[in-house]
Amino acid sequence: MLDELNDDITFLSFALINNDVTPLHTKYLEAFYEEEFDEDSALASTQKRPTIARQQIYAYLARQASPPHDQSTVVETLRSISKLYSGYVHGASPHIMDMYVGQPRKFQVAGMLGTEAEDAHRQELTNFFHRTLAASGFASIACGDAELSNQVSDFAKEFHRRLGLS
Repeated sequence: MLDELNDDITFLSFALINNDVTPLHTKYLEAFYEEEFDEDSALASTQKRPTIARQQIYAYLARQASPPHDQSTVVETLRSISKLYSGYVHGASPHIMDMYVGQPRKFQVAGMLGTEAEDAHRQELTNFFHRTLAASGFASIACGDAELSNQVSDFAKEFHRRLGLS
């Protein structure tokens, strides 16, 4: 969910930054702000919230890549990342079985501390932070808030420095 939220913020931000609000952006926002129910009772509601295909959002984001990259490769990369995270969020079998470790082997339902997965997840967590900082930076630019944009940029630089990435 956090991954999709970052993509959505970036998708909306680029529309404002580039003065490129497309019908897809309008459709996305209409669906986002649509009332959940069309009746007083949720059970009586016939409302069907429209969904925007992630593939369309990924295609828009791919067109924003700088320098330009092969759009289909960018779309497939974004789709693969989303699919990976979705398996954890929605409890897909391969991700559940990742918790079946140890000697003797058992499901680690109290957490994965001390397992090989802990380090991998710790490293992956920095990716979420990086992408959230990027989305926050794009949003601050889209809103015309130069001071906030500078603060986000400074924070991101310090974050990367502490990780040894700069």
